[in-house]
Amino acid sequence: MSTTLPPAPAPAAPPHRARQPLLVVGLVVAVLATGWGAFSLASVMGRHDEVSYGTVSGSGTIRTVHVSASGLCNSSVSVLGLGDEDGGGPTRASLRWHDFWSFGRPRHDVHLDAGGTLQVHTSCSFAASWGPDSRLVLSVPRTAAVSVSGESVTVDHIWNDVRVSADSGSVHVTNVIGDLHLSADSGSVHVESTRAQTVAVSADSGSVSVSLDAPPTDVEVSADSGSVTLRVPASEAYAVRASADSGSTRVTVPTDSRSSRHIDVSANSGSIRVLPR
Repeated sequence: MSTTLPPAPAPAAPPHRARQPLLVVGLVVAVLATGWGAFSLASVMGRHDEVSYGTVSGSGTIRTVHVSASGLCNSSVSVLGLGDEDGGGPTRASLRWHDFWSFGRPRHDVHLDAGGTLQVHTSCSFAASWGPDSRLVLSVPRTAAVSVSGESVTVDHIWNDVRVSADSGSVHVTNVIGDLHLSADSGSVHVESTRAQTVAVSADSGSVSVSLDAPPTDVEVSADSGSVTLRVPASEAYAVRASADSGSTRVTVPTDSRSSRHIDVSANSGSIRVLPR
C-alpha cells in the first residue's frame, strides 16, 4: 500500500525591506514612551512640598522692591503693603515661600542694598516634566514702589507706583495709590479700589477690568484678544478715544474733547465699556 505525503509548506516570505525601517521606528517609539512614563512617574513620586520663611531688616527705609523669577519657574507672587498699625515698618520686609519641585528646589536670592532697594529673585533648574513651582508672599512697607515679574501677580495696599509683568497668569491689583503700569501676556488684568492718576494696562490674551476711585489724568488700556471694562468717577469729563476692531463700544461717562483727562482704550477682538463708577 502506498502512502501519499502532503506537500511541504512553502517557505515564509522574508519581510519586505520597506517595512524594516518602520519596525525599527516603532520599537524606538515604544522604548521612548516607556522611558518617559517611568520618568514622569518618578517625578510625581519624588515631588517635594515645603514652606520657608525669611525676614529682611535694614538701617534705612525700604524705598523700592524688585521681584523677579527665571523663565524656568512657575512662579506666583503676592505683594502686600503694611503700615506700622499692621505690624510692619518702613525698614522691614517678610517673605514666605511655598515651593514644589521634583529634582531641584527653587533657589531664592534676597538682597537689600544701602540705598533702600530690596531685590528678590527666584531661579529654577531645568525640568522636562513637572517643573518647579514657587509661590511667594511678600510683605513690604506700603510706601515702597513695587516692580514684579512672574507667572501670576497680586499687589495690594501699596501707596506708591506699581509695575507688573505677568507671563502666563493673571494680574490683580487693589488699593494702590500711585501710577500703574501692568501687562499680561496670557491672562486677565483686574484693578479695583485704586486712586492712580496714570494707568497703563495691556493684555495680549485676556480681558481687562479697571475700576478707579479717583478721576485719573491719563489712562491707556489695550487688549488684543479680550474685552475691556473701565470704570471712572463721573464727577469729571474726559477726552475719550475708544476703538474696537471686532466688538461693540459703549461710553457713558461725561466726555469733553478739550479735557485734560485722557482715556484711550483699544481692543482688537472684544468689546469696550467705559462706564461711570
